[in-house]
Amino acid sequence: MGTILSQQGEDNCLHPIAYISKLFSGAEASYNTYNKELLAIIKALEEWHIFLEAMHKPIQVFTNHRNLEYWMQAQTFNWRHACWRVFLSDFNFEIHYCPGKQLGKSDALSRRSDYTDTPQEPEIMLPSEVFANMLEEELEIVTEICSKLREDPSLNAIISFLTEDADNAPPSIWKAHRNYNWEEDLLWYRGKLVVPDSEPLKEQLLKEFHNSPLVGHPGQQRTLKLLSWNYWWPGMKSSAKEWVECCPTCQANQCAHAPTIALKPLEVPLFPFHTISYNFITGFPKSQGYNAVLVVIDLFSKLGHFIPTTKKVSAKGLAELS
Repeated sequence: MGTILSQQGEDNCLHPIAYISKLFSGAEASYNTYNKELLAIIKALEEWHIFLEAMHKPIQVFTNHRNLEYWMQAQTFNWRHACWRVFLSDFNFEIHYCPGKQLGKSDALSRRSDYTDTPQEPEIMLPSEVFANMLEEELEIVTEICSKLREDPSLNAIISFLTEDADNAPPSIWKAHRNYNWEEDLLWYRGKLVVPDSEPLKEQLLKEFHNSPLVGHPGQQRTLKLLSWNYWWPGMKSSAKEWVECCPTCQANQCAHAPTIALKPLEVPLFPFHTISYNFITGFPKSQGYNAVLVVIDLFSKLGHFIPTTKKVSAKGLAELS
C-alpha cells in the first residue's frame, strides 16, 4: 500500500509532507480490493492521527477505487467494517474518487518491488554495563556482610546455636532462633540476608536502594520494600524512615500536600496582662533543685517573667507558679 499526506500551499498546489509504503500482512494480503483500499486509508489515519484527528475542515481523501465514495453511506456492515467505522468516527474526512493515472506518486509507493518490511530494532534504554555494575556492587556488599557477621556481638549466640550445638539446645532456644538459618557462611532470617550492626554497611545499602539513579529516591515505604526483598536487620523500618527524612534531594523536591493557610496577626491586648504567652527553657544543669525556666511574656507590654522550675512540673504545679 502507498499513501501520501499533502497540504495545500499558498500557490493552491498540494505539497507532500509525509509518505507511507508498506506490505500487507499475511491476513491482509487475502483481502479483496475494496478492503485493501479501505485499509490503506485506515493505516494512513493511524500513522498521522496527531495531525488529522479532530480537524475542523474535512480531510480530503483521494482514492482510485470509486466504490469507497459511498462506504460511509452503507446501511449494513460486517464485523471488520464496524470496527473500522468506530475508529474513523474520530476523523472528519471526505472520500473522493481520482483515476489511478492522477495518483502517480501514491501508486508508485504501493508498487515498490524492492520493498522489504524490516522490523525495527529494539532500542536499548539501559546498557548491560549498568546491570553488571549493580551486580558487582551487591556482591561487594554481600562479601562485606560475610566478613563482619562474627564481629557483631548481638549475633554471636545465634551463629553459635546454628553452627555448633543446635541439637543439644533447649526448646526455648530453638523457639527463639527458629526463623534463622546458616547457609554459605551467611546468616539468614526468614529467607533474607541478615545485616550486622555496622553503620557503614547499612548506609551503603540505603544509598543503593534510595539514592541510586536506578531507583530514583523513592519514599519511605518503597525504600523499605526494596531493602526488605533481600536484606533484614533489627530496626530496618526506622533506618529507612530516618534516611529518607534526612535525604537532602528528597527534602529539596518535596511538595507540600497540605493547603497553605493565610497568616493571621495576633489580636492586640486591651491592657497589661490581658493576654500572656509562656514556654519552657530546658536543658540546664540542675541548680538548687531546678533544671528548667518557665518564661511568661505579657503580650501588651512585652514584659518578661522568668520563673525557675523543673521540666517535669505537673499542671497543678504550673498553675501555682503562675
